[in-house]
Amino acid sequence: MKRLITNIVLLSLICFGGKCYAQNENTVLHDYLNAVRNVKTAYYVVQCIDTFTTGDVWNHEGKCILKKDTTDTLFGFHFLASRNDVQENDLYDGYRMFSIDDSAKTYSVLNKPGTWITGFPGGQMVVPDLMILDKNYASVRSYKENGVDVLRFDYKDDTSGNITDHYKLIYLDGATRLPVKMAVSLISLNKKQVQMYILSEVKINSPGVNDIDDKNYLNSYTLKVDEKKPAATLVGTEAPAFLLQSFTNKAVSLNDGKGKIVLLDFWETWCGPCVQSMSKVQALADKYAKKGLMIMGIMNEAKSRESAKLLVEKKGLTYTNLVGNGDIEKAYKITEVPKYFLIDAQGKIIYESTNGYEEKLEEILKEKF
Repeated sequence: MKRLITNIVLLSLICFGGKCYAQNENTVLHDYLNAVRNVKTAYYVVQCIDTFTTGDVWNHEGKCILKKDTTDTLFGFHFLASRNDVQENDLYDGYRMFSIDDSAKTYSVLNKPGTWITGFPGGQMVVPDLMILDKNYASVRSYKENGVDVLRFDYKDDTSGNITDHYKLIYLDGATRLPVKMAVSLISLNKKQVQMYILSEVKINSPGVNDIDDKNYLNSYTLKVDEKKPAATLVGTEAPAFLLQSFTNKAVSLNDGKGKIVLLDFWETWCGPCVQSMSKVQALADKYAKKGLMIMGIMNEAKSRESAKLLVEKKGLTYTNLVGNGDIEKAYKITEVPKYFLIDAQGKIIYESTNGYEEKLEEILKEKF
């Protein structure tokens, strides 16, 4: 009898993403997983509300069509999505990213897309939870909120990314058992960030939803080919002077590096590549500071000062970091970060990065020292 009971319990287990749950313990999760498995296509209208660590709020609306593709290694689905305030449809077909303007009947193609395409205006409207389950969570539980079943997925703290208290809430429709609202919350550098999606007009496996992989209509559209012009560079010019405050409230000017080689590192707290490169910049400080290299990190978002200061402390950075402003952004023509400038002892810019942190910077410093 004992063996029979054990077998019954084992048979009632459901497994997904390497994790198993007793069906009678979490029927809400079981219902959700079954519903997701049966989705082939999904159409929806969505409101996306982002509350950033700075306190800024983005509130955008749009629409999206998702098409499941279990062979796709990037997302597990294709999508055609648009944001209402942008005249552009973003289409990912499993191989390429198309940015389509229906009014002008033009399109452009990106041949090697990455997961970062969800940062495109249309991509911001994509809700993966209708198609796949995020497998990276640490634990899950369910509860009711105002009569609605809610799944809460908790994630492990990411110390390298300075992320804690990370969780996702999925509110399920009573009939379809699919998401109608999602909220992702986390603490980054002691500041809370929340992303919320509210879905409406959801259509699942509807024959009326267009096959987004059928792109024959683009035959009547014009392909836009960007003419790559040489980027303007400040190399060879005198470095614009500045006077800024350090994170410790000390006035620092470019002139403080007179007679030395100065490396300027423009960064922001929200910039992943900036944060990832900090250890490399610190390594340059460790290697060359005593030989005459002065490094100045410049973070321009004043409202992120406290978060930036905490990040610098956690990273153990010993070089000076400053709070910039619009004037220095304009003077150095900063349109993206990370951005690096190397200034010689005479105050001339001898190097400007074109693609974030580059090995070329290390090569130049090796030659100089």
